[in-house]
Amino acid sequence: MAFGGSLLRFRAPRFDSKRSLSRAASPFHRVPWVVGSLVLVILVSAPSPGQEAPTADSMVLTSPVLRTLARLQEDWLDWLTAFYRGDQERADAALSSLMANSQELGMEALPNLSLGAAASAVRFAREGDFEKAHWGVEAAEMLDPGRPEVAFAAARVASLEGAPFTALQNWGTGLLRSFRMPLEQSLWGNNLLVWLLGVLLLTGGAFVALEMATRGVFLFGDLLKLFSRYMPRIAAFGFVLLFLLWPLALPSGLLWLLIYWSILLWNYAGASERILLLLIWIFLVASPLAIEQQRRKLEIRTTPPLVTMDSLIAGRLDGDLIADMDELRVTLPESVPLIHLLGDLQLRLGQWETAETLYQGVLGQEAQNRSALNDTGVSFYERGEFERAIDYFRRASDIQPPHAAPHFNLSQVYSDTYSFSSAGHELEKAQALDNASVGKWIQGSTLERVVSLDGGISRAREIEDELLVAWGAEGLVDSWLNHWRLPLVLPLIAVFAIISVVFRFVAHPRWRRSVRSAEGDRGLWAIALRLIPGFTEAEMGYWVQAYVGLFIPIALVTLPLVEHLGYRIPWIFGAGGLGAWLISSVGLAIYFTYRLIFR
Repeated sequence: MAFGGSLLRFRAPRFDSKRSLSRAASPFHRVPWVVGSLVLVILVSAPSPGQEAPTADSMVLTSPVLRTLARLQEDWLDWLTAFYRGDQERADAALSSLMANSQELGMEALPNLSLGAAASAVRFAREGDFEKAHWGVEAAEMLDPGRPEVAFAAARVASLEGAPFTALQNWGTGLLRSFRMPLEQSLWGNNLLVWLLGVLLLTGGAFVALEMATRGVFLFGDLLKLFSRYMPRIAAFGFVLLFLLWPLALPSGLLWLLIYWSILLWNYAGASERILLLLIWIFLVASPLAIEQQRRKLEIRTTPPLVTMDSLIAGRLDGDLIADMDELRVTLPESVPLIHLLGDLQLRLGQWETAETLYQGVLGQEAQNRSALNDTGVSFYERGEFERAIDYFRRASDIQPPHAAPHFNLSQVYSDTYSFSSAGHELEKAQALDNASVGKWIQGSTLERVVSLDGGISRAREIEDELLVAWGAEGLVDSWLNHWRLPLVLPLIAVFAIISVVFRFVAHPRWRRSVRSAEGDRGLWAIALRLIPGFTEAEMGYWVQAYVGLFIPIALVTLPLVEHLGYRIPWIFGAGGLGAWLISSVGLAIYFTYRLIFR
C-alpha cells in the first residue's frame, strides 16, 4: 500500500518553475476546515497495486522508514483528536511522540503539521475558545520552532483576543524570523531590490522635473530668443512649447519626455548635476538587466524541489520531500552535488545501503571528498561493518586540512571493537582539533555514536547554479536587448542628442544659477515652497541635497508597495502591510515637519 495514499495534505503553496510567485495565490479562507485537511504530510513510497514500480533513480523507502512514517501519521491523528476534545494530557503525549519519531528520521521539525496546528489555533480563536487557540499555537511552535507563520498566527490569535500589544510583539517576532529563513530572505531581497530601483528611477524623473522647474526658465528663454529670430514672438512661443513637449506623442511619452529634458538640460547643468544625470541614465539602462537576472534566479529558487531542499537543509520534513528529490534527480542525472545531497538524505532516513551506494558515486568523481568518505564510513558503521568503517574514517582523517569528525568517529568504532588504546589516541586528536564540538558529540553519543558531516546538504547552492543552466537561465543579455528594443530606442536617443548639440551651438546656452533666493519669500508662499521636496535645495544650487530631498519622500510613499512590486512571500499567515504603513506615515510626518521648521 502506498503510505499516506488516502490522506490529504496541509501545506504552503507550491510554485511551478515557469510561474512567477506574484501569480501564486494562497488565501487563508480557501483552506477547508475539516480534520482531513489538517492531517499528515504525504511521502511517496512503495508502489501500491496497479502503480508502476519506481525507477532506478527514484528514492525508495525501506520498511523501517515506512513504519516510522506510519507512526507519525498515527501520532498526528491522536494529537488532532485530543486537541479537538480538549484532552491536553493525551495531546502532549502525542506531540512528544511526533517529535521523537521525526528525530528518528533525522529531522528536527514538521512544517506542514505546524501549519495545521496554527490554522486550528486561529480557527478556535475566531470561535472564542482562546484556551485551545493558545494550546494550538504552542503545538505549532514545538512542531517547527522559529517559523515566521507561527508567530503571525499567534499575533492573529492575540488580536482576536483583544490583546493588541501582545499581537504587535508576536507580529514583530514573525517579521524578524522571516529575515532568517532562506526562501523569505531571497524574496525580501528581491522585493527590496525592485523597490529600490523603482525609487531611484522615480527620484531621477522627479529630479529632471525639478531641474526643469528651476533651470527651465533659462532653457525656455533661450529657445524663445532663438525662434523669435525666424517667426513672430507669439508663433515662437507656441513653437517652443511644441519643441519641449513633442516626446509626449511617443509611446511611454512621459518617460521619453523626461529623458529628452535631461539631455536638453545638460547644457545648463553644473558638475554635480551632470554626475547625477549620468547616474540616472545608468540606472535607467541597467535596471531591466538587474531585475531580469533576479527574476530568473527566483523562478528557480522558488520551484518546489528547491523549496523542499531548503527544508531539508534546515532539518524540516517537507510533505513532498521524496517526489521533489526525484524530480531533481531526473533534471540533473549527472550532478555530483545532487547525488551527494541525496546520500545525506538517505543517511538521515537510516537507509544505510542506499546512502553508501550514492556516496560511492560521489567518490568516483571526487575521490578526496572528505564528507563523502566520512559518511560512507558512517553507513558501514551503522550496518556493523566496522573494518570497512575504519577504512573510510581513516581515509577521511588523512585529508588536509584535518577535521575532528573522522578522528572522533575512529575513536568510537575502536571503542566498540575494544581497541581502547587506539580509541583514546584518536579522541585526543579530535579534541586537539575541535574540543568544543567533540564535547557536544560526546554528550549526544547515546543517540548518535558517530558523526556525519552532511557535506552534500551544504552543496545546495551548487545544485541551484546547475538548475539555472538546466532550466534555461541563459540568454539574459538577449532578453535585456529585447526589452529595450534597441533598433527603435537608439535612433530616438540619437535624435535627442543631436537636437541638444545643435541647440548648444546655435543658441549658446550658458550655465546659470537660479536668480531667486529662498530668503526673499514670505508668508504662505514661502511655507509652500519649503514643503516641496528638494525645491529649496535646487534653488540654492545644492543638487545632491535636492536629489536626497526627493528620494526620501518617494521612498516612504512607495514603501507599502514593497510586497506587491516583486514576488509575494508564500505565507498562509503573513505580516500584512501594517509595518510598512506605520513607517511610511511616521516617516513622512517627520520629514515634512523638518522641512517646515528647518528649511
